[in-house]
Amino acid sequence: MDEQSSAAVAAQRVQAIVEAAEATAREIEEKALEEAAAHVANAQGSVAALVEQATALQRQMDEIAAALGSLKAAVDAMTAPAVEVAAAPEPEPEVAAEPEPEAAAAELEPDPKPADAAPKAPEGARLIALNMALSGKPREETARYLRENFDLEAEEQLLDEVYAKAGS
Repeated sequence: MDEQSSAAVAAQRVQAIVEAAEATAREIEEKALEEAAAHVANAQGSVAALVEQATALQRQMDEIAAALGSLKAAVDAMTAPAVEVAAAPEPEPEVAAEPEPEAAAAELEPDPKPADAAPKAPEGARLIALNMALSGKPREETARYLRENFDLEAEEQLLDEVYAKAGS
């Protein structure tokens, strides 16, 4: 019986070790499931926050797009008559009668303009240049259009002004 009792004791020890291993395995599994659930909950919270931020950004982008559309429509409305005026041929100058001597002398006198006053560009040219700048046209293209369609004394100054206003 000695062998049987040793075998029984060994069997009991093995059974105890197996039960302890199974209990430890259950604890490890439960802890892993709890940690996984915590990670999933954290990830879901992060996703919800990101979706909320994305929705808010989309609303802001829609508002900006609407504002830009309104601004473009306003600029287009302002420039449409100017383009028509600029495209219309200038009327032939009338042949004037001989001016009176006093009037001829007055015509020869220079305009009393201050030296620092820059010549003003025709408003049609300014509006067209601004529209082209706001539409993303390159400065060189706008300059070429102005040279072909207007006789401007201060073209570079006009371009500097409109492209500064347009933020280009």
